[in-house]
Amino acid sequence: IQAVLRDSINDEFILLNSIHDLDDYSSLSNKLLVLLVDEFFAEKLQVFKKKLESKKNKILLLLLSNKKSSDESKLFLNDNSSAIIKKVKNLIEPTENNKKETSELTERENDVLKHVALGYQNKEIADILFISIHTVISHRKNITEKLGIKSISGLTVYAILNKLIDTDNIDPSTLI
Repeated sequence: IQAVLRDSINDEFILLNSIHDLDDYSSLSNKLLVLLVDEFFAEKLQVFKKKLESKKNKILLLLLSNKKSSDESKLFLNDNSSAIIKKVKNLIEPTENNKKETSELTERENDVLKHVALGYQNKEIADILFISIHTVISHRKNITEKLGIKSISGLTVYAILNKLIDTDNIDPSTLI
């Protein structure tokens, strides 16, 4: 199953030999973790699941079963590759939003993000928006936490992809 998923889903896959190997990953935070587990070990996994979820991780538990089931959280081991991939993708995609959408940013955070993406410094943003520099810094901190993006270039790409700024109206000479 790991080989099938590795070739079709662009995420990192780690094969663990036992439940206790999860201890090595107990420091992870703000991640989506998909755990494929034999259904007989599901109860033992609950302790680890709670520990990992307490660090703002989203845990998706998929149970491997020898019996065909309509339960969406179970993968039938005898399914073909495409059926397994389809089921895993359907389960992952709705929950994959560790990063928040633009709609979850406040209007003011969108304003600050737009100006950051256009290359303005904190003081300039404060002057343009008639707010204090401390407020700009707070908004930037909130934006970074909500989106999970720390670099200015990453925030710029996000702003462009979410149509917060229009690249057609940017004069490249002002960005240098």
